[in-house]
Amino acid sequence: MTTTKHWQKSILGVVAVAAALLAGCSDDGGSNAADTSEAVTEETATIVDACMAVGGTLTQQSGDTWDCGDIAEPNEVEFTQINDFLAPFCPEPLGYSNGYTSTEPPTMGWSCWVRDEAATSADGVCAQFDGAYEAFNDLEWSCLDVTMADDSTFGTVEESLAPYCPAPLGLSNGQLSSEPLQYGWSCSVVTLTDDITLQQACDFLHGTLETRDGGAWTCTDVPLANDGSYMLVQDFLAPRCLPPMEYTSGNLSDDPPLAGWSCSVPA
Repeated sequence: MTTTKHWQKSILGVVAVAAALLAGCSDDGGSNAADTSEAVTEETATIVDACMAVGGTLTQQSGDTWDCGDIAEPNEVEFTQINDFLAPFCPEPLGYSNGYTSTEPPTMGWSCWVRDEAATSADGVCAQFDGAYEAFNDLEWSCLDVTMADDSTFGTVEESLAPYCPAPLGLSNGQLSSEPLQYGWSCSVVTLTDDITLQQACDFLHGTLETRDGGAWTCTDVPLANDGSYMLVQDFLAPRCLPPMEYTSGNLSDDPPLAGWSCSVPA
């Protein structure tokens, strides 16, 4: 197994999620796997012995980090046993992950690696997944050519990028290639169209909507994620307040940064 930085960082490492991914496998999916029911009860001194005990091959070991791969696809019970068995050999703050290393035949691997410092930007997150990042302005961006062994890591990438695309920016995605399997994500300004109701628009902004007589309304307590958010929200809600109604706004709080927008009947 050749383990890359991308594989180590992007595979879902949560047992419950990975087990759910395996739920669709046939009952004999782990017929070629090692007898983990016995392996997990053994006292194993080193990761070398542990990897061998679960039918794997230790292909890389450096200090406390390691890769144990070429494990025949286990069933759900075996998966949990292997995961729990290898976990003690990867103590915090090291990262512990697993994923498919081959589809024909289906094999899995477990990896223990040194965590990078947490990414604090869309550019940093995109780099963690070996994607191609491009910024169009201070707020809009794309992360393309993210390669993955299968689509089981799609949700991980999506969730990692989402915090860097706050409303009224919207995160979209699409498959760019099937061989290799590649996806791309884009963060761009969402336009308020006629089919989006005022309630949906305010909910999208994570605000609180109050309506009044005469078509007046207030969308308040809208969190501002960055310096450019104020004017984006201003432009986003503007089509829902047309003359002669009066459109006003203002900051409500600095910590956390909150603002509100109102559409009122002229006095």
